[in-house]
Amino acid sequence: MKPKFYLIAACCILFAMTAYSQPQRIWDSDTYWELKGDTIVFTGKGRIGHVEGRTIPWGYNKKNIKYAIIGEGITYISKGALSGCYKLVGASLPQSLNCIGMNAFNKDSNLRHIVFLDNVDSINGFAFSSTGLHDTLILPKNVFYLSGCSFSSNKITHVNVPYKVDTLFAAFERTTLSSTILPAGLRHLCTAFCFDSLLRNIVCLSIVPPTFHYPYEPTPTNPDGYMAHTFYKVDRSKCRLVVPTSAVETYKNTPVWKDFMIEAGGISVGVCFNNKRKGYVEGLENRFYKKGEKLTLVAYPRSGCTFTGWKTKDGKVISTSNALHVTVTQDTMLQACFDGEIAVREPLKPASAFVTLYPNPAGDVFTVHSESMVEEIVVSNISGQVLLRTERTSHANVSALPQGIYLVRVRTEKGFCVKKLIKQ
Repeated sequence: MKPKFYLIAACCILFAMTAYSQPQRIWDSDTYWELKGDTIVFTGKGRIGHVEGRTIPWGYNKKNIKYAIIGEGITYISKGALSGCYKLVGASLPQSLNCIGMNAFNKDSNLRHIVFLDNVDSINGFAFSSTGLHDTLILPKNVFYLSGCSFSSNKITHVNVPYKVDTLFAAFERTTLSSTILPAGLRHLCTAFCFDSLLRNIVCLSIVPPTFHYPYEPTPTNPDGYMAHTFYKVDRSKCRLVVPTSAVETYKNTPVWKDFMIEAGGISVGVCFNNKRKGYVEGLENRFYKKGEKLTLVAYPRSGCTFTGWKTKDGKVISTSNALHVTVTQDTMLQACFDGEIAVREPLKPASAFVTLYPNPAGDVFTVHSESMVEEIVVSNISGQVLLRTERTSHANVSALPQGIYLVRVRTEKGFCVKKLIKQ
């Protein structure tokens, strides 16, 4: 009787090992998952299978997952897909990724770094809430939607909010933020910095002071005010606010903003869109400009769309040329206009399409081949920790790094891109 029992047990174990060593289809989607030791690998195309209301197939293994590799072709990480992976220290995201769903990495307390690629345009509520993210948070430059509490309860200290964001929800509540840069196109704030008591420096590039969803102030009967106020618990009297030089007096006469320590920063240049999903712009920096500076803005439509021209904020056509050469003389808000329907949410191309790493796999040294000048090379591990940084050179010596997979962030005159490097 015992030999028969052992035989059945052995078959069950063998079946289980086989099941978890081969890609498993996620419901009726075109995506698959596979466990390789402490690493979960997602492959396929489109959205990682919708799991809301169902038991996540890899749920029982979450406590053992240390790494996640999202394969090229995946466009959406579904709700809660990797939440509660308490041992997760690194996640590799693909260039094809467009959206990160609600609670995707929620409560992954050991996830200290994440490298976003610029094709991501939407990060939903609690996606990275209560993780181990810390220090400077580098967001994808083309993101335009940061939902409620997407990065709340983290130890991040600085964030540069991307140029496409015009409404900032409760994205950074209850963090250790000490400084932030707000884009020229920002128009409205919800509870973005509520409970951020360490906030001491804000650069706001918007010519018009952004409005508030909850503008309630403290009163004698309620000294704490309304907890949903954007700057609840922020000591505005000790927080430096740098705004466009031409808008200093406006901010000083606007409720809430007037309570900050206001300083003049320079000239503001911003870009808005008639449709944020249909295209993007290269050449704009989230900073103040000096009078006389020259910049070139280039518009890139997505597949299925066309660029129709540049307009002023009030709708006056400036140019129909894709590249717009601007000499900074005064505060300027430009509108990039696109037409058509998005055929495929393909990866962004301008910087990455013209950058290659050679050799790859690499030995001790690799070279960045680019059509434009390489300004910076940053090598990080799969968890996003920076290991090597070089400037004004197209070569990088990685002899001190062990064998493995690394992320290489390349900054050129055309923008940023991230490539994967295999070190032999």
